[in-house]
Amino acid sequence: MLDRKNRKENIDDDSSLSNIVEQCSNQAGHFSGFFKDLSGYMSDNIVLLLRALQLASSNFARTLEEHDSLKIELENKDAQNRVQEDELLSLQKELRAMSSKCIYCTEQIQVIFDDLLDLGYAIDLATGNSSIVSKVGQTLSVLKDEESGDYIKVVDTLVSSVNKLKSESQRLSDIKGLVITLLDELKMRLKQAESAAETASNDHQLYLERVCKLEEDLRTVYDERNGMEIRIQEYQEREDVLKARELELLSLEQTIVERGTTDAISKDQLEALVEKVNKLNIPSGESHLQREVAMFSSPMDKLLFVIDEFDALQHEVETLRYENEDLQLNLESHAREIEQLKEVCRNTDSNCRELESKSSELLEVTVSMERMIQRFGYLAGKDALEDNKPASTQTLLPKLEKLIIASSMESGNAKSVKQELGSKLQAREKTVDELSAKVKMLEDLYHSQLVQPEVSQDRAFDASSSAIGSDISEIEEGPMGKASVSSVPTAAHARVMRKGSSDHLVLNMGSESERLIAAHDLDDKGRIKSLHTSGLIPAQGKHIADKVDGIW
Repeated sequence: MLDRKNRKENIDDDSSLSNIVEQCSNQAGHFSGFFKDLSGYMSDNIVLLLRALQLASSNFARTLEEHDSLKIELENKDAQNRVQEDELLSLQKELRAMSSKCIYCTEQIQVIFDDLLDLGYAIDLATGNSSIVSKVGQTLSVLKDEESGDYIKVVDTLVSSVNKLKSESQRLSDIKGLVITLLDELKMRLKQAESAAETASNDHQLYLERVCKLEEDLRTVYDERNGMEIRIQEYQEREDVLKARELELLSLEQTIVERGTTDAISKDQLEALVEKVNKLNIPSGESHLQREVAMFSSPMDKLLFVIDEFDALQHEVETLRYENEDLQLNLESHAREIEQLKEVCRNTDSNCRELESKSSELLEVTVSMERMIQRFGYLAGKDALEDNKPASTQTLLPKLEKLIIASSMESGNAKSVKQELGSKLQAREKTVDELSAKVKMLEDLYHSQLVQPEVSQDRAFDASSSAIGSDISEIEEGPMGKASVSSVPTAAHARVMRKGSSDHLVLNMGSESERLIAAHDLDDKGRIKSLHTSGLIPAQGKHIADKVDGIW
């Protein structure tokens, strides 16, 4: 039993040892493949590093040559600087002369706009705009406040004033058009007012004649009314008399009824009374009525006569009432016509007042036009100045048109002078800008030439010393497409070695090699070891590693 157990243990030990040996051989094969890849990677990076060092040496030689050429060029630029300083001095003298000329131009502009200030009242009357002269006065006051030595401010202010003068001259030309249209409108309004005044005067005369005629008609109507009122009073008196007669007849009839048969009316009288009643429509004249009243003295005859004449009297009373109503209607119509005529008279009076106001406005317009002509007189010639007699608007308008045309020609001449001054100023500004740009370029070139020798010395010192190793820092970590090994799944990292120039060298290392370098660096307390002693460089790259170690 013991022998069997010992055999089994020996067999187990042999099998575990064989497994360990197999695992060791597999790991040895794995490490050999990894180191083969690492040696190929390092050889490629060493070739790239050698090319970069050769390029840096060639760039250093080129910078030395450029430094020598820049020294020569700096001497040439110094000579050019002296020449351009002389040119600047001459240009400063010219700028002083230009500033004095600009001040003279501002004085001339002040004189021109003093004349415009004198003509401001006429422009205000024509357009109602008084902001032109005030704006120009503000610009000229700014020009006067500027110092003569501050050339740029003087030139800028003069250019802005010239631009403002251009805009204001354009506005003056527009105002001239407005004045011409306003004069045309005034002509049309004057003609319309004159025609309206003539028609209103004719209508006023007709209305006056009609009023006189209607007043005469009114007097005749009043006379007729007074006559009719007298007749109505007479008829009312007659009506009162007839009513009294009727009361007497009624009293007589009552007494007759009371007396009885002694005083009874006969049959013939009754028949006659019936016949008279049937004949009530027979008319009778007024004189005949008075004669019959005077003739009959008995009551019965009087009764029969009244019965005969009652219809005629009633008809006359009705006609008189109708005539009275007609007269009342005529009086009312005449009163309405009188009111209408009074309204027409009031309208004519208001029209007369409006015509008087229009005539006063026209007089003011003529006075203002005369003032404008007097203010523009120095442009119009001797005719506008010597003629001091009062003239009408028809004679003043052509004079004013001539003066406006002359002022527009003068404004055109002033505009041309302004354009010439503006072109000269632009040319001077262009030369000043060019010279300032050249001076700035020379200053920049001079400063850059002063800085470049220091930079070149720093580069030479950095290339020859061991300070490059201390400047190595980790800047960026990221995947590199070329450096990934199929057996290692982690991403590659990039280290950037900082140099004195802007050229950088990128070393692509796998994560496994980085782990090995870190393991060796921990033993040396963080100090970077040389490539020759690290064991990472193959035999064919030893001389390159020695050169790199010499730089480190």
